[in-house]
Parts: sequence; structure tokens; C-alpha cells
Amino acid sequence: MTTVETPNSIELSVSGMTCGACAARIQDHLNDIEGVQAAVNYATETATINLLRGIPVERLIGAVEEIGYGAEVHTQGQPEMNRHWFPCLDFPSERQSTELVVDVPEGVVVSGNGRLVSQRSQGGRTVWHWLQEKPHVAYLVTLVAGDFARVPLENRLSGVPMQVWVPSDRAGDVERTYGRTDRMMALFERVFGEKYPWDRYDQLVVRNFGSGGMENTSATTMHPGAILDEIAAADDDMDGLISHELCHQWTGDLITCRSWAHIWLNEGWATYGSVLWEGERDGEEGYFDALLDQHRVAGGDGTDGPVGMVSPIYGSPGETFRRAPNPYPKGCSILHMLRERLGDEAFFKGVHAYFDRYKFDLAETNDFRVELERASGLGLEGFFDQWCYRPGCPNITVSAAYDTGARALTLQARQTQKIDERTPAFAVSTPVVVKTAGGVRTFEWEWRTRADTLQVTLDGPPEWVAFDPRLATLKTLKQEMPVEWMRALVRQGPTASSRRQAMAVLRGDATPDTVAVLEAVANDPKQRLKLRQECVDAIADFRTPVGREVIARWMEKPPTEPKLMASVCRAVTTIEDAAKAKAWLADRLKDQRSYAVRRACINGLAGLGAKDHVELLLQMVDVPSRQQELQLAALEALAGLNEAKAIEPAIKACSLGNFDRARPGAMGSLARLCPKAAEDETRKRIVNLLIGWLDDPEERAQRGAGEALATIKATEALTRLDAMAASDPVPARRDWAAQCAKRIRG
Repeated sequence: MTTVETPNSIELSVSGMTCGACAARIQDHLNDIEGVQAAVNYATETATINLLRGIPVERLIGAVEEIGYGAEVHTQGQPEMNRHWFPCLDFPSERQSTELVVDVPEGVVVSGNGRLVSQRSQGGRTVWHWLQEKPHVAYLVTLVAGDFARVPLENRLSGVPMQVWVPSDRAGDVERTYGRTDRMMALFERVFGEKYPWDRYDQLVVRNFGSGGMENTSATTMHPGAILDEIAAADDDMDGLISHELCHQWTGDLITCRSWAHIWLNEGWATYGSVLWEGERDGEEGYFDALLDQHRVAGGDGTDGPVGMVSPIYGSPGETFRRAPNPYPKGCSILHMLRERLGDEAFFKGVHAYFDRYKFDLAETNDFRVELERASGLGLEGFFDQWCYRPGCPNITVSAAYDTGARALTLQARQTQKIDERTPAFAVSTPVVVKTAGGVRTFEWEWRTRADTLQVTLDGPPEWVAFDPRLATLKTLKQEMPVEWMRALVRQGPTASSRRQAMAVLRGDATPDTVAVLEAVANDPKQRLKLRQECVDAIADFRTPVGREVIARWMEKPPTEPKLMASVCRAVTTIEDAAKAKAWLADRLKDQRSYAVRRACINGLAGLGAKDHVELLLQMVDVPSRQQELQLAALEALAGLNEAKAIEPAIKACSLGNFDRARPGAMGSLARLCPKAAEDETRKRIVNLLIGWLDDPEERAQRGAGEALATIKATEALTRLDAMAASDPVPARRDWAAQCAKRIRG
């Protein structure tokens, strides 16, 4: 058993799970108090154990109590980092049972994978014993230890024991944020045809977590902002993240991709899981609204890309998660396209067979394809080749015209992306839905050439024409259709996605008739909120007299929905009377019911150059909010005004003890506020602080400091940055340090 001790922190003993060399290196650092920071950094960087301790900014060492942090440890394994704290084949191709025995001071709670075998306390210490008997892969092994409240969740539908681990002062926010987990679990059991496969499902909100969430088997780790107070919950929810990570317990944990090349089988499915949850919660409207957002991946996925989504060509495993054909949204869109192509019965029959055959095992893309082929009787090699293995998506332009005499609707579509022998024209499905006085008709349109024409006979002139309203093909879309059809479509289109795509067309038409339609849609509570926000944004962007009349009506009678109200706040900045706009925003800034609205007011004042509201902005720096979003917005506004009074609040917001994801933004504001003269004492102080934060225990703060130093061209930082670039143990840190140094040299 190797024991790692840190003063004023956890004494962590993990039986059989700690690399002896790493432990010895850490222990060497702990011989004197000045070496504590190096030990913490080494544990964080090399052993991937994040030891978040109370370290004052002035020395980056000291007592936990000075900033109110309790000692906390978490591990992060994906993609290949768990080998730094226990010996393993750190690749997704190997599954094994795992067992953790963890010895901590009494009062510290510990989470591992699987079921709790025992918890024994003696002599002021507690030994926790966790066992994951069903095999899983190395990157899913987790260890979390610290001071947490464990709040049980309702499990009436699933029967699965569930808890959420949060700081003690956030226990009252758990039900509000995570109370729909049981419904999500019931949904995924139906989708995959498999009961939840593990002993429990806990969700742990930890400090300084690098990602949004991590689907460790039976125990998901969540970032520290993944808990909502009453005000934040009125603005938004965390359902997207919660459903994504829960879905992973099947897609990634129960079945794991055999190599990183096939990561879409994990991440595409989990992203689609969130879309499925939107549909479960909000019906078909929610499903297509969420799906359209995933389809936006097509805009950055060009046919001239080096590799497709599924490719064994990568320099490091992390590259497979970040490709232009991004496996999260593109994988999600592919699953939807398969569902549209096969129909629900065959699609889910194939999905159930896939999970039954490969559960507790490994799978590749072709394994999934074969199960869908068996279920549907269709050959899908061409589909998978074009969407998974080839780079790019089609860019489609469609135009339409109606011949009144012949009652003929003619649509012409063409693919405008680069087409060559490597990436030929896509075979696409783009059904067309048309509404006339006689009703609604759907026309199937399958084509595989650079351009194609569809001509259909109608019973009368179209009221609207919806091109591929169910998103059967992943694409970028440019529509050249009569504007009156688009106005009707944005109000009455068959899906939320078709209405939002019509909205995109109407952004190019600022006529009074279009403004009237957009105002009506924005004010219609039956329409989806994203569409209503887009209508407000479009009216503001028009900057026309008619549009400003609409904004004036909203100023007189503001909407009640926080997100819509935030859009109106942004729109108010476009009216001609800047003084009136600033006064209105300043008045709304006093409303404490929404962080989103107040942030929009701050941003609006900043955009209007509100020098006369500096004191109000300075007050907002100290207003508590979720993830310090109001503080950051106020500091950014003050930095834009070059307000020297903001320097001290900015320094305070940069310091350790603030929300880890807020600190880089505060450092960016501090860089903008930094005096330019090299001999200025304030500049020297800011530069010295930023150089110190290059060695901060929180990685986001390190990067934020490097970015700020590069922004102000601080040559004083080159010695430290060059040293990091040459010898830092973390490759990613070496890379960004080198980039920062390069920018400083200019």
C-alpha cells in the first residue's frame, strides 16, 4: 500500500492502485512545506489526481481554511490517463473487473465504481471498499474523495439506487437539477432494450473538473457548475449534460468502442440520447429543435478534410474527439438519419440486437452496421461509407417555383461542396412537404447526383414548401424560395427544425410584412423558445423603423420568459435613442429573478459605452450568480471602458478560490485593464501575478494566465513559458506554453 500525504489535506492511501514511482516522486516533494505545491502539481499532471487545496494566490501554498476549500480528490481517465495512477492496459480494447480499497481520514467520503462492499472506521480513519465485478475498461475507473453531501434521488421507475454528491451547502438544489434522472433512465432502458446494467448510478459534482461530465461506470463525474439554484433553474436546465452522461452507461460503458477511431459509437449515441430525452420531455417539437442544433456540424465538415469521422489516423487519442467531422453531433445526426431511413421498428430492432450481442464487450462501426442490416434487410455499406468513413457533408442549395397554369411545383437542388473522385456527390434523401388549401402532402426525393429536379402536380398554389423538414440528410442548406412561403412556414411549418430554417431565410428580408410575422411568432408562447429568440434577434439586426417600433412595444411590455427577455435586452441596444436604451437596461439590471437577463443588460450597457454607469457595473462585480457569470460580464464591460477601478476586483476574481471556469475570463479582463507602459508599477504587479498563476493548481487558470500574458506581450514571462515549453510533463501544456511564448515574441 502506498500512502500519499499532503499537509492540511487528505491522506490518501489506495491499496494496489498507486504507481510506486509516482508516489515516490510526490513524497520527495513533501519533505518541506515549500515543496507541497510541486507535489500537488505533479500529482495533478502526472498521476492525474486533482488535489484541490486551499492555496492563497500570494504563495500558492498554505492552509485550506484561508479560502474555504475542503480537501478533495478526483481522477479523470479518458482517454488514456488512468495508467498514471494504477497499472493497466490504458486503451479501450481491454475490459476487466476492478476493486478499490481506499483509506482516508474519518469524515471523508469516497466513491469508486460498482457497489460498496464495506466501510469501516477505526482510530480516526475510514477504509472504503468498492467492487466493480462486471468488466469495464480502464478509462472508466474512478476515485473521488472529499467532503460531500449525498442526496438520494427518486427511483420509482428504474429501481436503481441513485445519489447525487454535492457540497453540503448545495444539497437543497439537487432535486431541482437532477430530479428527472429516473425518467431518463426509464427512457434509455426502452431505447436500448436493456435494463440499467450496473449496481448503482451516482452523479458527483467535483471541483476543477476538466470536462462537462465523465461517464465513469456507475459513478458519473460532473463539473462544479452542474448544480442550479432557483434563479439559474429558471434560466436553463442541465438535462442535456445529465442525459448525455447517463446514456453513456449503455453507450461506452456497457458496450465500448474497440478503438478511438470508433468513438462515435460512444459519443454520437450519448449526444443522440440527449436529443431523445428532449423528445421524451417535450414531444416531437423538442426532438427536432434539439436535432437541428446537432446538424450544424455540417458547416465545418468539408469534403476536403484529411479524414472521415471514423479513421485510425490520429496523432493522439484526443484528436478523435475533436475532428471537423465531430463524432458528437455528426454521430448523433447519423443515428437520426438511420432511424429515418429504416423506420422506428427496424431501427430499434437492430439497436436492441446490437446491445444484446455486444453488451459487456467491444464493438466497431461495422458491428453496428451488420445488426441494422439484419434487422432491416437493407444493405447499408454505402451509407456508412459516405457518412462515417468519408470526410464532409453536402452543401445543398434548393430553389422552387410554381406554375399556376400547370399547377406544377418545380424544385431544383444542387450540391455545391467540392466534388471529385475522392468525395463524389452524396446520395441524399430530401423529402418535400407542401401545404395547399387542400391539405398537406409529402413527396419523397432521393438523389445522388450533383444536381437534381423534382416536379410535382398540386391541387392549387402552395401556402408553404418545407424542404427536408425531418432532417433526413445532414447538410448545410440554402433556400431560394418565395418569401411569402417562408413567412407561412416559420409560423406553421411541420417541424420545429423546418420553422427555424425558414427563419434563417427571413433574416435576409427586412420588409414590414416579414417583421410583422416575426413579431407574431416571437410573442406566441406555443412556439419553441429558440425560434422566438431568433425572431427577436432578426428584428434587432434589421435596424429598421418598423423593427424599432416592435422593440419599443417589448420595452413597454417585456416578455416573462428569461431567455426571451435576454434577447429583448440585446435588441434594445439597437434603438436610436442610446440614452433611453441605457436607462432601460440599467433599470432592468435591478431585476434579481434571472441571471441571463442581468447578464444581457450588462453586455448591453457595455456595447453602448455606458461610462455613466460605471458605479452600477462595479456593484455588479460583487453580486453572487451561477458560475460568477454576472461578475465576469461586469468585469468585461469595465475592461471595455478601460475603467481602472476594476483592476482590484479583477485581481480578486482571478485568485484561487473563485469558480475555476470563471478565473480565465477574469484574467482576460485583467489583461485588457493592464497599463501598457513597461515601467508602470500596476503593470508590473499584474504581470507578476499572471506569471505566478502559470503554476496554479487549476489548469484553466494556468491557460488563462498564459493567454493574458500573451495578450499584453509580457516579455517578463518568457523565462517561465520557455521552461514550461521545454520540460513540462504534460504535452498539452508544453504546446500552449510554446504558443504563448511565440505570441509574446510576435
